[in-house]
Amino acid sequence: MKRQLIALLSILAFSTSCQKEHFPSNPGFIRFFGGYGNELGYDVIEAHESGYLIGGRTEVEGKGNQAIIIKTDSNGVEEWSMEWGEEFSDAIYGVDRAEFPNYIAYGHTSGPSGQPLAMCLKIGPDGDLLSEKIFTHSASSRFWTGTRISQGGYALGGYTSNWPFLAILDENLDTIKTTIFDSLNGTIRGIAENTQGQLVVMGFGKGLKNGAGNYDTFIQKLDYSYNPAADIQVFGGPLEDISLGLLALKEGGYAVSGYSQNDDLPGESRSVWVFRVDENLNLKWNEYYGWKRSDRAQVTGWVQLRDGNLLVPGDSKNFSNGLWDFYLLKINVETGQTIWQRSYGGRGEDDARSCLETENGMLVFVGDSKSLEGMDGDIVLMKTDSRGIIGED
Repeated sequence: MKRQLIALLSILAFSTSCQKEHFPSNPGFIRFFGGYGNELGYDVIEAHESGYLIGGRTEVEGKGNQAIIIKTDSNGVEEWSMEWGEEFSDAIYGVDRAEFPNYIAYGHTSGPSGQPLAMCLKIGPDGDLLSEKIFTHSASSRFWTGTRISQGGYALGGYTSNWPFLAILDENLDTIKTTIFDSLNGTIRGIAENTQGQLVVMGFGKGLKNGAGNYDTFIQKLDYSYNPAADIQVFGGPLEDISLGLLALKEGGYAVSGYSQNDDLPGESRSVWVFRVDENLNLKWNEYYGWKRSDRAQVTGWVQLRDGNLLVPGDSKNFSNGLWDFYLLKINVETGQTIWQRSYGGRGEDDARSCLETENGMLVFVGDSKSLEGMDGDIVLMKTDSRGIIGED
């Protein structure tokens, strides 16, 4: 049996064959990856030579949730996958290139009592585990975000207990430095490096200095020793303002994406929220996107496109039966105005979490879907043209 997901400007037929693959006409594709239970796709990058690397979570019979990495070719066909974890719950929230031809992945594993512990893995080109690093210094920790830094090694961010947490690791995953921002109650959700090699961290928390409401967003510049270099900057309104993605822009300054609870919308409705600041973290523009119900930028990875504009993945309740649909939004980097938006979804929940642009201008994003009949939830890899359209329009 087939079930269709309806997209703006195109109709996408999802096959329920045992391989869970469908090959629509060029220029795009949709691929599903799943098995026993519920799978979630959190991040996607271009692999070293060709194809894509996906990080996420898979449900394994008798073991609970395990971290998963999937390597595909350039057509989205799986070449290999690896699972990591013992029991309880493990997940990978981000993947990145390490020195050629290796990769790193980060997220959390489970401690002895099932509590999350921040972890980082180094993976070889064929999916073999080269090394692992688990942080056991606190009762609970997690890495949400990371980046490879110009000095060599990696900057990873998340939380430990209730505080934002930053770890600087070398290429072998040995710790160079850890910083706990114990004056803040929150988590780091974005790390960016500017052209001078200086790191900026972004996240959200409660009770922030100068914050106006419940959860607010903070941005903090660090010095070259990875210590706070300036006063924290706080952004947000009277309600909930959650930041999930940070970009260092080509023209200088930074862009932040997430979602915001809006006074103009009923109940718990939210809007996609994106704002831009200059190099000194002064606000340049601040915009909200969405309709009458609820929209979120569920960002693990977003991108500044080759034309300079911004591409934001997320999900929306505004296009179907009240459940979440994939949502893709292109924004003018100078003004914050919408260039185009697309929605893709079916009868179940469909979430887009990470995206990239290929060298030839194609768009790739990853997420997860429950819209096919009998589907508990599968990882979805989707490739569109530069307008967010799959197949011929």
